[in-house]
Amino acid sequence: MNPFRAILCLATIALTTTSTAFALELDGVKLPDSVTAGQSTLTLNGAGTRRATIFRVRVYVAGLYLEKKSGSAEEILASTGTRQLTMRFVRAVDADDISDAWKRGFEENNPKTAPLLTKLSYLTNGLGDMEVGSRITLTFSAQGITLQAGQLTNTVNDPNFATAVLRIWLGTNPPDEGLKTGLLGKN
Repeated sequence: MNPFRAILCLATIALTTTSTAFALELDGVKLPDSVTAGQSTLTLNGAGTRRATIFRVRVYVAGLYLEKKSGSAEEILASTGTRQLTMRFVRAVDADDISDAWKRGFEENNPKTAPLLTKLSYLTNGLGDMEVGSRITLTFSAQGITLQAGQLTNTVNDPNFATAVLRIWLGTNPPDEGLKTGLLGKN
């Protein structure tokens, strides 16, 4: 075999055997088993589908990534390690509906929220409508929270506020109990 053909064969084998490992597929959304956030490699803790209205319409699939897996909402909320919540939309959602839902979830899971609502408005400022396939990524760290959606990146440097945002999904009054259970890896 000539050297060029040997290199081509090896390259083909390498390309076909190296791919992103997916931990699971949920409602048509593939979730990788791990992600990188800054200097941290995070592992998929759990995933679930946000369902809304009395008709239980699928809105988005979310995956929660942690440095160390945990089935305890309290432990995850108390962590100062890096955590990431990724939402992939399976239906189109208006930006105002997203902001309203987050505000409602924020207020229902955090006592005395009034001073923090300005920070929530800043975090979601510029967030556009989500189309099918759109993604929102929230990265939580000891420094605060960063929201990424398309070209938008907003950061709030306040770890207490970051935990308050994560309570939207992991607090005592989540928007969807099934989603919370999934994120905790208990489904």
